[in-house]
Formats: sequence, structure tokens, C-alpha cells
Amino acid sequence: MKIKFAIVGCGRIAQRHAKHIKNYGELVAVCDIVEERADQLANEYEAKAFYDIDEMLGQKWTGDLVYLDYSSSNEVKIPVRLSVEKIKEGLYSFKYEYPEEPKANSKSKVSFDLEDMSIAKDPIDKVVKKDGLLRIITIGSGKDGGKKAKFIKTYVIGSKTLIIRKDVQYEGSDVAFMRNEYRLNR
Repeated sequence: MKIKFAIVGCGRIAQRHAKHIKNYGELVAVCDIVEERADQLANEYEAKAFYDIDEMLGQKWTGDLVYLDYSSSNEVKIPVRLSVEKIKEGLYSFKYEYPEEPKANSKSKVSFDLEDMSIAKDPIDKVVKKDGLLRIITIGSGKDGGKKAKFIKTYVIGSKTLIIRKDVQYEGSDVAFMRNEYRLNR
């Protein structure tokens, strides 16, 4: 079995390290904040390029945000990275980064209250554990597009998968539609 290596920092010395690694194992990942350097070294050694060490170490979730654009009624998909940090028991900090839309980057605190059975103050309606995934559904209310609505949020949580989906059902309607969905992996 080959030893797997990763290089952090893809400057001049990284080339020398990469050359010697192939004698002992396999270079599987490289990381540098300068994307061109990481891409160049990764292409040369058929490794995966990363630009953020937390992402490379699997501490950051990456994927897409898919949302409904109300003005066109079309689904829009943009890349997203999510860092989750535990502040204290039941309280987590979620930091969303949108590489293509940095002005949309945001940070929020999400509380998981198991005594009160709620997530972000929305009551938990259903919990299902199946095939190594935990599915939690919450139901809350508020306004969407200026209209009163019910919000159905579905959290699908696994060791390598995280999906956070928000469906909206307007007051007086029997039909819910997807407002947005985060599809993330690590």
C-alpha cells in the first residue's frame, strides 16, 4: 500500500518535495492560497488542488447552493463553502462563503436545543435515521416575498454529506416549493 501525501504551500520547494514523494508514495493533494500554483502542481502530479487548508483537511463543507430566483422563476446554482464551529453545547457558528459572490458571504449562529426539540427556534417535526444519515424536519413560519408562509426545513446529516433544504408554503396554499437547498460534501 502506497503512503498518501499532501503538500501545503506550492512554492519552489514544493516542486522538490513532490519529485521525491513519488519515490515513497503518492501525492494526492496540494494546497496553496495562490490558485495558479496549486493548480499547476496538482496537474503535474495528478493530485487534487485545494486553496483552503480547512477544506483540504475535510473540516469545511463544499458544494452548491441551489435557489429559486423569484424574478425569473429559474433555479440558480452557485458554489458555496461552509465552515461549522462549535461555540458551546447546542450552539454552532455557520460561516457561508460564496466564491463567485463574495458580497453574499455570511455568518450565523444556529442553536440545536434538544430539550426544547428545536433548531434555530423552529420546532422539530420529525427525526428519521436511515442508511447512516440523520434527517431532521422543522416547521416554522414567517414571511417570504412579503407573503405569510410556512417554512419546512429539512436537514440531512451524514459524516460526508450535509443537505439543508428550505421549502416554502404560502398561507392558504396546499403546495410547497423549494426556496433553496445547500448540497454539501466533505
